[in-house]
Parts: sequence; structure tokens; C-alpha cells
Amino acid sequence: MVSDTQEARDFLGVTGDLSLKIKTGNVQIEGLGDYLRETYSRSKVVEILVKVHYETETLTIPSTAKPRPNWKLLDLRDVGTHYVRSITYGGDLVASLRFTAKNSADREKIRAIVQANLQADTGSFGLGIEGNFSRLQEDLKDMSTLEINYYATVPIKGVPNTMESLMELVEDFPEQTKKVNKGKGVPLTMELFPLSAIDNDVPRFLESK
Repeated sequence: MVSDTQEARDFLGVTGDLSLKIKTGNVQIEGLGDYLRETYSRSKVVEILVKVHYETETLTIPSTAKPRPNWKLLDLRDVGTHYVRSITYGGDLVASLRFTAKNSADREKIRAIVQANLQADTGSFGLGIEGNFSRLQEDLKDMSTLEINYYATVPIKGVPNTMESLMELVEDFPEQTKKVNKGKGVPLTMELFPLSAIDNDVPRFLESK
């Protein structure tokens, strides 16, 4: 369960600098980027975030690989400052469950019920809490409305709108990821190395803020 933007960023593993770049459009990231770009009032909302990170494979340049001959004679604007050493493939899914209180005075009561049912203070989400989810939805139906939104890096089959269908999506997400790019999914992360790592004569560059 997250109470504010800072907690959401921490749960998703996004730094403040990256979050700002995403919101201003300087960095494009599917899935969690779409979530972070959303703006809405939290004054009556209690939110549960569910994240699924599934990796299929990592492709790495062999240690025996050599740069192309005469690469240092090329235009530096084309060469750049870093090279990609490895790329990890798979899929990311973020689900946002927002309980909006019908009466703003009930927000803290809703929050307490969510904590009691899901033990949200652990910051984790387990697949063995289907019963808790069902009870939670039943306990809160008279004092709140539930909205479920999904943000994913791969196509999602159907649009689940209940907690039961959410659990099914979480369990099935690896299989849905494997349907993309011949089983690999999409690029999730890449490992960048400076060109100075392969040639000491290449100028070193510091990360820009």
C-alpha cells in the first residue's frame, strides 16, 4: 500500500531524478512510466500497488569480443560515449488498485481495513492472499469504489476489473510475456559501459543531472 508519490517511487524502484525526467517527457519508459505520468488527487484514495517483474534472458557481449577496426577514427558524434554490454529481456507489469472513499472522512478507516487484510506494512504482495482480497472488496463495498488500472511493457490479454481476475493476470503474466518477440519479451534493462573501459585514451564522461 502506498500513501504518496514518494512511497510509490520507492516501491517501484524509481529515483527522484528519473521520475522527474519521466514526467517531463525527457525519458520514455513503458509500464511504470505511464503510471508515474498520471496525476490525481489522493485526498480520498487508498492505493495498493502490485508489481510483477519477469525476466526471460540476458544477452551479453562475450569477453573475447573486440571493437571494429579503426573505430576511433569515426566521427565521435556517431560513436557516442558508451557501449551496451548486456540487455535483459522480459516484461514488467504494474497494477494500481484505488479505493476511493465515498466520504473523505472514511479514508483512514479504509486504510486501516486494507492494512488488516493485506498486511500492507510489509510492502509485499503474495499470491496466497486471494481470500484476503475477496474479503477486502466485500468489507469496503459500502464505503468506497474500486478502480483497477494496469500498466505493462507487453500486451495484456483482456482488461481484468476484479481482484480475482487481477490474481489470474499476475499468475499468467510470464506466459503473456513469452508471447512477445519469440519468447524473449521486450528489453527491460541494459548495462552500459564507458568507451574508456576499452581504451584509456578515450575521454571519461560524468553522468549529467
